[in-house]
Amino acid sequence: MVARRDSFLYHTLLFAVLVFLDRITKWWAVKYLVGNDRDIFPGLTMSYALNHGISWSWLVPTSPFGHIVLTTAVMLLLIAFFAFAYGEHRRGQSILFEICILAGGFSNLLDRFMAGGVIDFIDVHVGEWHFATFNVADVCITVGAMGIILRMWYGWFQDSRHVR
Repeated sequence: MVARRDSFLYHTLLFAVLVFLDRITKWWAVKYLVGNDRDIFPGLTMSYALNHGISWSWLVPTSPFGHIVLTTAVMLLLIAFFAFAYGEHRRGQSILFEICILAGGFSNLLDRFMAGGVIDFIDVHVGEWHFATFNVADVCITVGAMGIILRMWYGWFQDSRHVR
């Protein structure tokens, strides 16, 4: 039981640190980047953007009701994913990658409540081609999703080696 309590504290601390990193970088973006892009080096610019939709500005709501529907849907997905992660934790599974997704999703959800959209500011580009502007929370979500996919793939690989 002690190990489960320790892992709960570890996961809670990781969640808090990731949310804090995202919140502090978004605070910096709002304070210093609004109307003032900063080139870090060729191909990387810090540029404030407020994304009212989801990834790559898809599903941008056209009314306040649309914003409420989208924010509610994101909140419900986060709650469902939390329930899944909690179940995995109770079964003794590692939820490191799930914590990354939950932290990023929670911080972006806070933006939706506080700013009316998600604050993005990392702009990666090559010449005139720009990747979608993103933030630290998006990095957490991406790393978490990739980690889960790799963990699943590794599990399938291990299972296939034992079945002969």
